[in-house]
This record gives sequence, structure tokens and C-alpha cells, in this order.
Amino acid sequence: MVAAQQYYGTLTGTVTDTSGSVLPNVAVTATSLRKGTAATAVSNEFGIYRLVNLPPDSYRVEAAAQTAGFKRFVREPVLVETDRILSLDIVLEVGATTETVTVTGAPPILDAQSGSTNSTVEGSLVDRLPALGVGPSRNSTKFALMQLPGSSSAANDTTRQTNRVMLNGLRSTQLGWDEDGMPNRSPTGGGNMHDASINNDSLQSIQYTLVNAGADSATPARVSLVTKSGTNDFHGSVWFNTHNSFFDANSHNAPAGSKKPVNRDNYEGVHFSGPVHIPKLYNGRNRTFFMFTLELLRKPNHTAVFLTTPTQAMRNGDFSAYRNPAGQLIAIRDPLTGQPFDGNVIPASRIYAGAQNYLNQIYPLPNITTAVLNNNAFGDFTPSYVAQNRIDIRFDQAIKNKHTLFFRINRFQNPPSNNSTLFGSGVNTSLFIFHTYEVSYSAGLRPNLLNEFRFGMSDIPNTQRIGVEAKQILSVLGIQGIPSSLYADGITGIPAITIGGVSNINQFSHLDSNNRLWNTFDNLTWIHGPHSFKFGADLRKNADWTLSWPKPGTFTFTGIFTGFGLADFLLGLPATSQRDYPRTSLGATARSGWNFSLYAQDEFKLNPRLTLTYGLRWDVNLPAKEAHGLYYNFDTASGNLVMPSESALNAIVPTFPKTITAVTASTANYPSQLRNVDWNNFGPRVGVAWRTARDTVVRAAYGIYYDTLSSGYLPVDGPWGGSETFTNSLVGGQPVWQFPAAFPVGVTGTAPGTAAISAVNTKIRNPYVQQWSLGVERQIGETLLRVQYVGTKGTQLYWYPNLNVPPPSTTPFTAARRPYRQYGDITYRTNGGNSNYHGMTISAERRLRRGITFNAAWTWSKLLTDSYDGGSEV
Repeated sequence: MVAAQQYYGTLTGTVTDTSGSVLPNVAVTATSLRKGTAATAVSNEFGIYRLVNLPPDSYRVEAAAQTAGFKRFVREPVLVETDRILSLDIVLEVGATTETVTVTGAPPILDAQSGSTNSTVEGSLVDRLPALGVGPSRNSTKFALMQLPGSSSAANDTTRQTNRVMLNGLRSTQLGWDEDGMPNRSPTGGGNMHDASINNDSLQSIQYTLVNAGADSATPARVSLVTKSGTNDFHGSVWFNTHNSFFDANSHNAPAGSKKPVNRDNYEGVHFSGPVHIPKLYNGRNRTFFMFTLELLRKPNHTAVFLTTPTQAMRNGDFSAYRNPAGQLIAIRDPLTGQPFDGNVIPASRIYAGAQNYLNQIYPLPNITTAVLNNNAFGDFTPSYVAQNRIDIRFDQAIKNKHTLFFRINRFQNPPSNNSTLFGSGVNTSLFIFHTYEVSYSAGLRPNLLNEFRFGMSDIPNTQRIGVEAKQILSVLGIQGIPSSLYADGITGIPAITIGGVSNINQFSHLDSNNRLWNTFDNLTWIHGPHSFKFGADLRKNADWTLSWPKPGTFTFTGIFTGFGLADFLLGLPATSQRDYPRTSLGATARSGWNFSLYAQDEFKLNPRLTLTYGLRWDVNLPAKEAHGLYYNFDTASGNLVMPSESALNAIVPTFPKTITAVTASTANYPSQLRNVDWNNFGPRVGVAWRTARDTVVRAAYGIYYDTLSSGYLPVDGPWGGSETFTNSLVGGQPVWQFPAAFPVGVTGTAPGTAAISAVNTKIRNPYVQQWSLGVERQIGETLLRVQYVGTKGTQLYWYPNLNVPPPSTTPFTAARRPYRQYGDITYRTNGGNSNYHGMTISAERRLRRGITFNAAWTWSKLLTDSYDGGSEV
């Protein structure tokens, strides 16, 4: 489960005099070096001060005793980071209150309070390092994966081309991702909702919780992207990066003499931030700030394509030049007589005009003579133009010294200019958009009571369109009988036509979709003596919505009538035709599900050197549902499909196998939403941090963390969408049907006799992982050294057995040997997988200072598992 996390950080420590005696009633103030905002806390009777809910920033820390006899203490810079506890002990020297002791040098980066292990890469470093590649990857969070000690690539991703990674034995879905605390999790597959959205220039830092996160985190480890806020000074930058194919070599597969493809990658952008200042009206210094980043990617491409295409003579039915490599004529048979056409030419009166029209619109004429059909074309048939707009906007507001607020908008967009042209189908577009809206509010209710509230929404709408309407291309073909739901109301697309002897030209489908995530998070911090209590709630709704239309007809021309697929096409004689019963005719597929969590945690400072953190988290993952009730499960006892209601039974398409019985949940005695809820997901967390010396900490931790089950497990197709196939032949010397009829009249098509399905165990449990760690950290100057052992044990992991595999036998396989003969494969999601990991990591981390920084790590580990990790829940 990837849930929200705290955005704000904490600064804490003990105030003592030079003899080591604790000092109560000392006012400790942290003032932002960039924004001028300040927060103050007073040390309690144990000498402990805690500055909670500090926005991530660099601060100047000042301490002043409220009684005479001690000098003032000042230290800067002190870096406070997202969801981290920074330790800074303060020693006040005896002297006049007018005197000040200023401490400079390396800022403290050692966390001496928690059992979890953390690391940070500053945002400025992301922009200074060489790019990981060209294209969209300039802003990809793949950079973050390369910095994780103890990490390894997930299956099928050895080059880390996506955000799938295994960290210290965790599965990919057990590594959480968030942006300013807002979770980045796909509603359907459990992986990331997106790989790249925030501009590099908008990043303040990338922060890692590597091991044993606290009770406010659903996952043991997480990657947090933190955006910049404005400051009291105006800052700006403009950039232009480009890559030009002028400097590239041509493909070694390109035909001799062919032109080199042309492409460019042009990044241009602007970043601007500062205080909100309206002359003579409003001066926002020290209270109101903005940040704005805009980046445009413009990538024109001209990709050459090698295509086997009919000559003009062939389009006219003339196959007199159609010869094999030995130069021998290949005869084209007349299906009505079984004899070759005279002169190997199909009479003009026999040619179906719609076929010629289709070829002339979709297929270019050949421009290269080769031994293959003497009719090949090579050229710029697929020009494309990649366009992306990225916008980050953030406003921060300080309300006195007790309340802070920020609002952030992120928008990634493919504008209409983002398109491609494929042969004769016109300009095709995929208008992909990613939005995030987030508001976060921190309130100091009392000096020892603080609250953080956040609400956010992320969604990914996508609109795919082909450059020609389905109705128009069907008119060109002149065929009749295609279901109107596949071409009405402006639906775009071309039929899927396979013609033997020429290249296939297929397009993506007409599509509207949206994935959406809502998140509400609240954390209350209560400071009481040596305790700092946290109480929190996290509520998330996942939703996805899809309307995807099949192609307006599927036809194959194999040459069974004439000996050559192209000749069959010219005569309008398909070998097969497929009629669809689209799921979209029943409305959009709309799934949704809720997750909620509660947690409590106490950070107990036993003494100035020893801190105990303990807590408990409860995660609940409610069953998903489809808005129209069109989803199912499988009853292993009876072999029946189980559906929520009678309306779902009534909507089953006629092509679904009649041998399969479907019943309602009440009839099968199933839960109303077809699976039970696992209410037992209680995850204890405990950690100890012992400061053995001023710059050395020994930490140990243990925790149990539960994984989630996204709405992607819910099967929503199958019974409510299907097709029937018609097979053509000669009967009495005549074809069963031919164009313009798309399908034969009065003939029942062939529907699948079995159905492959997916299902979920009704008593499925949320998998859980236990993680424990022991390590030593020491800060030497600006460098943090770490040696750490980590153990991770995964239990009840998801696995996906095929329930319909015959038992082992020397008897050859037949469908009759399947346990459920009316089905094909039955992919069944259940528990039972396990994993076991032990590893040691030695690492060194230096923050960017005086132009030098590095992150280095070496890991020695062993991982055993019997459950495949594909980078998501599946």
C-alpha cells in the first residue's frame, strides 16, 4: 500500500549548560534563511525542545534563556527535510545575554532520534549531473532509483527504464513513492501512477527512507520528491537543450541510398520564483511566495519505413509480373472455375471497387524494386511530432508564526500538436494529460499541539484518436453489416485487415480513459514531556474509467480462393470475418475502491542520548467494485462464475460460452462484492536510536508492513464483451459471402467454446513484510558514513496459479483433461508466496557543499523467493 506521508520535518534536541545540566524554559527559534519565516519552541523540564511541522528548508537556529546568565546561541545553516527528525543539541555558555555564540561549519545531517534510516539527494544535484538520456527521460524519476543503497532492478527491467526496483528485499510495490507527501500509485496495477511529471528545476530534493519507516508510512521504504518554494529573493533561469539527428549515423538496416531519418529533441523552459510582490498593493516578503516552472519538449521526427505494398498494376488486377525469385509466374486462380485467370489478370468487372479505394487511400505506391513481389516502398510514411508541456506552480503562505499553507499544481500535457501520421489514416493523436492538485495546511493549535492536513487529487486522462472516422473508412470500403456502435458518433479507426503478401497496417483503437486518485491525510502531533505523540488518518480513493472501442471490423485474406491474399482482397473474398460485441456498448468500465489507515506513534526520549520510537498502524483495503455491477469471480467448488446481481447476468453477450454457468453472489453464498475484507492488518513498529557519541548513532528497528490490492484485480470484461468469427468457403462453386457484405446472412458465427478467466480468492489476505535492521552511523565533517544489516521477510505474497492445468501424467494433453473443461486458463490470485532477504550495506553520503557531493554504497545480500515480482501486483 502506498499512502501519504508527512511533508513537514522536525528539529529537536536537548538544551544544556556546559556542565551537562538540562535547561528548561529556553526559547529556540528556527528562522528560514530563504523566506524569513520563523517558528519557536520552549524547552521543557527535561531540557527537550521540539520544533514540529517545519517546512523543508535551511534555517538559522537561535536559543536564548529566559533567565539572565547565559549567552545567546546561534547556528546556521541547519537543514530540515521532509518527514525527517534532525537532532541538534544546544549548549549554552555562561555569560551576558547580550553576548552571542555562533556555530558555523558543516550542518548536522545525523538523525539521532528514530530507528529508520534515511538519505537525501539535493535537487540542485539532479540538475547538475549529466542527463540519463534524451526525450522524456530528462525529467524522469529514474534518476532517483540509481541512488538507492541496497537496491536491485525488478524483473525485466535490468536497465531501470521504469520505476520498478527492489530495495533491501522488498518487492516493487512495497517501495512507496510520493510528491510533497501526495502518493504516486496507480489505481489499477499497484505500480507508479507516472514515471515523470515534476520538472527537475522544480525539485528541492529527493529523499529516501531506506529501512523501517515509522507508523505514518504504509511501506518500509519510500522515495519522496520535494518541490521548491519561493524565497525572499527573486530567482530565475532559462534553458534550451537540443539533440539533432544530423550528428547520428543511419540505421545499418536501411536500404542502400535511402535517406537518413530526421529527428530532434528540443527542450526549452523557464523557472522563476520569489516573494509575491505587487507594487503599492502587497509586499509578500517573509509570508507569501511563489514558484513557477514551464518546460516544453518539441520533437519532430521523420521515420523511414520499409513496406511491402501493391504496385499500380496489381491494384488494377494485373498480376502478370507476379513471379517467384526464380522468375516463374505465380498463377492467380479464378475461384469460380479453379483455373488461372487469363493472362494472370483479374477482369475489371470482377474487382470489388471498395478494395481498390482502400488500397489507394491506405497503401503508398512502391518506389523500390526488389525480389519480393517487385513492389516494395521505403520512405517517410510515419512522420510524427512529439510535444509535451510541463508546468509546476506552487504558492506558500505563512500566517503569523503558527500556521503555514501551500498549494501546488502540476500539469503534464500532450497538446493536440503531439501527433503521428501513419500512411493513409491521417493525423493520429494521443492526448495524454497528468494533473496533480494539492493543498497542505499546518496549524499550531497550542505550543505543544500541532496539526498537518493535506488533500490532493491526481488523475491521468487520455484521449486516443485516429486521423479518420470509422464511418468514413467503412464508406471507402463500401462494406455493410458492421455494428453501428463501432462507427457511430464520430468514433475513429480503421478495420484490422490482414492481406497475405503485403504489409499489415494496424492502428491503435479509439479510446477515452482516466485513472484518478484522491487522498486525504491528517496528522496531529502532541508534545508532552519527553514524549512526542503522533496520531494520524489516511484516506484514499482509487478510480479508473475506460471506454475502448474495438476495430470497426476484423478481416483476413489468406489466398484460399485465388492462391494470393491480395487477389482475394481485390475480389472481396475474406477468409474470415469477425463481428464484435463491444463491452463499450454497455457503458464505460468504471472501477473504484477505498483504502483507509489509522496510526499512532510515540517518540519517547528516555534520556538525551537514547530515544525509543514505537507505534501501531492499521490498514484496511476495501473491495473494489464496477459502477455498473459488471464484474465477476470464480467459484472453485462449483465451477460457476459469480456476479453481483441479476442485471450482470442479463448483460452477458450471446457469444460467451453457453457451457459456463453464471450465478448471483446471493445464490453462491458469496460476499456482495465478491471478496471478503481483511480487517486484521495491524502493523507494529519499534525503533531505538542511541547516540553513543556526539557524532555517532547506533540504531535498530523492527516493523510489520502490509501491501494492498488495487482495483486492477477486478475482472470486468469476459462475459460482457466478445466476438464471433465467420469462416468463408466455396459452396456449390460460390463463396458463402463476399464484400460488400461484412458477414454472411443467416449464418451463426463461431464463438469460443471455452473462456480464459481471472479470479481472486474470496478470503485473500493482504500480504505483509517484516523488516528489521541494525546499523551504525557517524558524521565526519560533511560526510555521513553508515554500516547496516537489514533483514526482510515477505509472507502470504500474491501468486497466480493456473487452476485449470491437468495433473501431471504421461497421457498427452487434451482439453478434456482439464479440471474445468468449459474454461481455458484460470488465473487465480491468492496468497502463498514467500521471500527472505539478508543484506549488509556500507555507504557514504556527502551533501553538496563547496561544490563537492557524492553518494556511494556497496551491498552484499542474498534474496530467496518463490513468488515472481513483475514490477506491480501481477
